[in-house]
Amino acid sequence: MQIYLFNLLLLLLCFSVSISTISSLNSDGVALLSLSKRWTSVPASISSSWNASDSTPCQWVGIECDNDHNVVSLKLTGYGISGQLGLEISRFRYLKILDLSVNKFSGKIPTELANCSLLENLDLYENGFSGEIPESLFAIPTLAYVHLYGNRLNGSIPGNVGNLSELVHLDLYENQFSGVIPSSIGNCSKLEDLYLAENQLIGELPKSLNKLENLVYLDVANNSLEGSIPLGSAI
Repeated sequence: MQIYLFNLLLLLLCFSVSISTISSLNSDGVALLSLSKRWTSVPASISSSWNASDSTPCQWVGIECDNDHNVVSLKLTGYGISGQLGLEISRFRYLKILDLSVNKFSGKIPTELANCSLLENLDLYENGFSGEIPESLFAIPTLAYVHLYGNRLNGSIPGNVGNLSELVHLDLYENQFSGVIPSSIGNCSKLEDLYLAENQLIGELPKSLNKLENLVYLDVANNSLEGSIPLGSAI
């Protein structure tokens, strides 16, 4: 009986060690691997670096972490990756920078991206993203740099863009946006660069633009807009 119990305990111990080894990667690392399963044409430099046997993803290509091993930056620009941005992106609660620019991503920008409530930089430009910008995205209070140009995004520019009190750069040119420029844009008091060229925008330029005292660059060319630019200093 004692031998049986000893063998049973030994078996349970081995099983526990095995499970511990399999589950050693932290939650952000697991989320990254799950996210990458939706991708194709991933270069070997990335796939060989993103190793499930690591305890954290902090040394992986394109990843930066804080002192607590939380992912704060995901930068994979210009790797030619195709696929979609999955719902797993919502798991990165400490993410500040998301840069997947100059790749071949397609599909919609997931509404769940808004769960990254500390996001400051969003760079998804020069991909094949389509559909509308989720309104929830412009509810992230920390967003400062939004670069979505060179995609196939459509629909209206979300009216809650004026909630982005930290917004400095907004680049939406070379898409298929329609409708009017939201007057709430005038509430983005820190906005310096606004690029909306090469879309299908209509109506008059909102008078609220003259509230943007920090605006340096304004490009609304090749739309169907009317009226004069209500600013003196913007280019």
